[in-house]
Amino acid sequence: MRLASKLSRARELGVGMVAFRLEQRARRAWSRGSASLTGPRRASRAAAPDWARQDFFLGPADPAFIRGIMEQQFPEVRSAILEEAEAALRGEITLLTGERHAYGPRVAWRADPRVDSPPWPLAHFTTLDPLRLSEPCDIKIPWEVGRGTHLLRMAQAFVLTGEERFAAGASAGILDFLEANPPEFGPQWVTPMEVGLRIIHWIWVDWLCRGSASFSPAARERLYGGVLDAARFIAAFPEREPVSGNHYWFNGLGLWYAGVLGGPRSRGFAERGRAITVSELTRQVHPDGVSFECSTGYHRLVTELMLHAIMLARIERRPVEGSALQQVARMIHFTAATLHPGGRAPHLGDHDDGRVMAFSGRHPLDHRHLLAQGAAVLNDGSLLGEGAAAGDEALWLLGSRAAAALDPPERIPTVGSAGPGVVAFPRAGFYLMREGPLHSVWDAGRLAKPGNGAHGHLDTLSGEVSVGGRVVLADSGTFGYTGDPLRRNLFRGADAHNAPVVDGVPPAVLGEGADLWRFLGDVPCKVERFEARDGSWELEARHEGYRERGIPVTVSRCLLLNGMGPGLRVQDRISGEGSHRVTISWHLGQAAWTPTGEPGVFGARFGGFDVVLGVRPTDIRVSLGSSERSSRWGELFRAPMLFVEIEGPLPLEVETRLAFAKAGGASPGSWPACFPC
Repeated sequence: MRLASKLSRARELGVGMVAFRLEQRARRAWSRGSASLTGPRRASRAAAPDWARQDFFLGPADPAFIRGIMEQQFPEVRSAILEEAEAALRGEITLLTGERHAYGPRVAWRADPRVDSPPWPLAHFTTLDPLRLSEPCDIKIPWEVGRGTHLLRMAQAFVLTGEERFAAGASAGILDFLEANPPEFGPQWVTPMEVGLRIIHWIWVDWLCRGSASFSPAARERLYGGVLDAARFIAAFPEREPVSGNHYWFNGLGLWYAGVLGGPRSRGFAERGRAITVSELTRQVHPDGVSFECSTGYHRLVTELMLHAIMLARIERRPVEGSALQQVARMIHFTAATLHPGGRAPHLGDHDDGRVMAFSGRHPLDHRHLLAQGAAVLNDGSLLGEGAAAGDEALWLLGSRAAAALDPPERIPTVGSAGPGVVAFPRAGFYLMREGPLHSVWDAGRLAKPGNGAHGHLDTLSGEVSVGGRVVLADSGTFGYTGDPLRRNLFRGADAHNAPVVDGVPPAVLGEGADLWRFLGDVPCKVERFEARDGSWELEARHEGYRERGIPVTVSRCLLLNGMGPGLRVQDRISGEGSHRVTISWHLGQAAWTPTGEPGVFGARFGGFDVVLGVRPTDIRVSLGSSERSSRWGELFRAPMLFVEIEGPLPLEVETRLAFAKAGGASPGSWPACFPC
């Protein structure tokens, strides 16, 4: 039976993937066997690039230009960079969670310093368990520190002040990493994606610190020996899958960086890195410009990746094709359209808060830097919009070449600017409905990327709504992955989202253990219409996830924007066979929500607006409570939630109305007489 199952799986994978996996298994066994005989080897040494002869993202005069602009236009960001760099010199490093940890004289590169769990051993990467699901440690914490954002901060501080102590700290940090993490040993070598991101950070740090005595020829030989070892590792152990995700894409970018900027001995990696990076753009991004990972956070990550890739291609003097540039522009337009006014991204799908390079410590849900960097890289001021507030990150990426795009003579509003409008991203399944101060984004797409895993959540027909830039209906967030598997599934489960749940059962089964990134099944969803109707906009969709699980039920949701008054109306209809219990958990924005006196209606003030949320019919059970929420990795807090429950024979219908009015003015109003869906 096992043989038959293996043969069936092999046929699904195809000859090429089976051959690749067998070759990888042999490579890993050979590497592990060699290491058992020789032990960890020292890092290589390699000739460093000559920055006087090598093109880079920034030009020779750009550090002085950046220094002047940061002092004049972004003094608060400048102060924050310097403060973080000073802390890093003291051994205090900002973790992925946003909290700062005091490591002391040396960084514990192999440990999660927040918990008492022992560090990962200095063992061959093929023998390590990165998940350790029975322990509270999270390998993403040491991985993020290993990327070297704190080293980048010290390099930025060197540019801003010219003080050698910052460059000395950055150089010492890289050399300490090389000493503590020999090639292929320890958790920093478990995932080639992390190795690629380390290549990118080290090359940037070296360029920003050029001219520093601390980056001596000997130190740079060791640094670029580390880059060479890293590139060899990625080339030997790429994270290719039947449906490859962002990890494999980053394998390509890391190799491309090493090949173009990693010194003479690394140049052979450029062609392979370019081929992976450019080809994955068409494989991993839908034609409407949205990442197939079903996550706004990972969409940000791969959009950043492609902006770096475009610059690498220009350095090679082999620009990517115009169709690729248009696709990247569409990726930025998606971000612009879905950002709530003020720059907060909707928290749809996983957010692990990762960046290719974070040139400032902005909140992980602030995605405005994509608009600024996209406008600069593509030389298109129409992309800028709200990204002007994050122009500092475009300056660090491109220097003086960013100036024109950041201050175009006549800035054209992006599709994310305030005002009436609707935008559909049908291949990805995201729908934007906006009118005046109300902005909403809804998910009516597939549950996860092909292969039924990775970074989607069980959020079909759910969404986020803001009024005046303040989130009124929120997604619960992500919190974490392996450090707390139970909460991992709670936060990506159905109850953590603003959508109906039948009989307390999720419409798809969440994977556990090694399948913590998978769904065992799908939630087929179909959009019936997205159109103007009697002066309003209507989105109607339904999913058959419960029928996939053997429960004869269809869930339909109709959204009406400005239907008989400013606001949003939602009709949920559960049809099928038998009697069932239906619940909806409306996850409310942080405010003091109180009953209005009208049955099933609650109100709160958000900045300059009074908002009410009401549910009917009046015999539905409605209670105001709270639920766990997270707006960044590792963060946990409680926030208000409106719990709605109805039970009986099908069909069952629930109507929810969200209305608003200027604070202190007229009441947002009572229920209209009918619902036109």
